[in-house]
Amino acid sequence: MNATTSPRFFVIAGILFLLYGALLTAGSIYTGTFFAGHDIGILSLSVLCFALAWLHPQFKDNDERARMIREKGMLFSYFFLVFYLVFLMGITQFNVVYLDAYQALSLVAALMTTTVPMTFVFLARRY
Repeated sequence: MNATTSPRFFVIAGILFLLYGALLTAGSIYTGTFFAGHDIGILSLSVLCFALAWLHPQFKDNDERARMIREKGMLFSYFFLVFYLVFLMGITQFNVVYLDAYQALSLVAALMTTTVPMTFVFLARRY
């Protein structure tokens, strides 16, 4: 993040992504094709923007604390993503939920998009 970006930009972008994601979700429910895949990706971008707005003051100065939060956050996110993949493989293998390839990849991408900044938020609150 550079010095010219403010948290207000991330909040506005988060609100716009949230409204657009809600519109896509409502449209997909109305047409009967709930969870087409792309709607959850837009909502995860909203979570990403709100997390970046909260993290901006902590990451503005690239000090030792910010580097530690990034390093530990990426490590924790790796284990969460491995858990997500194993869980997703399990529920699709035993036919608990039927997902086509696009839906599964969209779900994994949305989980990746939300997990990394949320672990940064939790670690920033802890340290």
